[in-house]
This record gives sequence, C-alpha cells and structure tokens, in this order.
Amino acid sequence: MTIDPLQVSTPQSGDGSKLQIIPGVLEITPYALFQEEIETIEVRDKLTVSQWAESRRILSRKESRYEGPWSHSICPYLVEIMDCLSDMHTREVWLKKCAQSAGTEAGHNWLGQTVDEDPAPFLYIMPDEALAKKEFRTRIKPMFESSPTLTKHLKNGDIQNLNIGQETELDRMFLYMGWAGSAVSMSSTPVRKIIIDEAAKCQMDIGDEANPYDLLRDRQKTFSDISKLFAPSTSILEGDEFD
Repeated sequence: MTIDPLQVSTPQSGDGSKLQIIPGVLEITPYALFQEEIETIEVRDKLTVSQWAESRRILSRKESRYEGPWSHSICPYLVEIMDCLSDMHTREVWLKKCAQSAGTEAGHNWLGQTVDEDPAPFLYIMPDEALAKKEFRTRIKPMFESSPTLTKHLKNGDIQNLNIGQETELDRMFLYMGWAGSAVSMSSTPVRKIIIDEAAKCQMDIGDEANPYDLLRDRQKTFSDISKLFAPSTSILEGDEFD
C-alpha cells in the first residue's frame, strides 16, 4: 500500500518535534494484547521432558506416595533418561531397570510433555489387557486428573473422554493406549511416538510369530526422521533384550 506523504498529517513526538514520514510506510498505532494472545504468539523454546515434569507435573495420592509437584530429588537418575527422550537426534531409548525403580514414570512424563508441549500421534502399549487397564486406571487417569495442564487438553476438559483400547482425541493429537495384540496396537495408523512398557513381557506374550518391536517400528515410518520409541523393562528370561 503506497501512502502519499502530502496527504498525511505529520505526527509529532512527545516533545512537540516533527516525526519523519517515510513514503510507502504506514504508521500503525500499537494496541495492548491480552495475556492469552501474548502466550499464543510468543516464541519460546519447548520444555524438555525433565523441565516439564518439574514445572507442571502434579502427583496425587492415587498414583504416588509423594503428593504435590514432581521433584527430581526423589529420583534424580531419571533426569538423564527423560532428557534422552527430548533429544532430537535420538530415535530409541531402551531402559533396563529393576522393579519399582520409577522407570515407567519417565514414560509418563514424556507422555505429559508430548500432550502439553510437543503434540504428536502417541502409542502406549502394555504387555496384556489386565496390565494395560490397571495402568490406565491407577496411573494414567490420575496423572491427567491431578495436572491441570493435561486436563485442559481433553475434550471438554472431561477425564471421561480419556480412553483405553481405542483412540483418545485430544485437542492437538491422538493418543492410542492398549496392549500387545489389541486393536490399537495392531492398527496401521501412523504414530510418531511409542512407549512399550515392560517390553520383555510383550515379546513373551506375542510369541515367536513376529518381532513386536519391528511391527511397532513400522507404525513410525511416516515419521522416520523424527520418531521416538521408549522401551523400559525388567528382564524376564535369560538372554532376552533386557538380561
């Protein structure tokens, strides 16, 4: 848009002096923005998984002995694992762990950070239906319920819209949570991020007919250059991947 400087009144500065008019430039009066608008247009770095956990994850009595904001002081060794899940160059993170060592919580924090900071199609797989439903009921649902930054991403903010065995449509992504052999695990729908919790048990449950890890990797081909797979597990048999 071209503006004829002869047709525009010359503005004055606060001290009464003339301000220069540049041909072809239209002066725009600044307006105040609402905080929500500022947050929408503000450019900032995404929080890493460990940063998100300590700043936004809230633990409830339903899911943890330690009620309140997440603190790395409880399990400091998880920070490096979570930061690996944030690293853009890392495609897979395999965690050999002992029982009750909070390795699964690193995955929960990764899920939370994904929903809140880095939305992408996400598949969460447990070894069998019973374990998957227990994990969903006792840990995943309480995590969403107790952390407002997660609840707000659910449809209508309603925890009842969080599903297992079928897709959950969040405001910016789809979450698929199921078990080895379930419909969501066998679907061909592309996903970018995958958790295979207790991966050694998944191998046992599916048998020798196919490698479950390769089947799941096939789901990530669309996102091959930015995909991520997390496989935390205890060892089940001598010679398995986690022995």
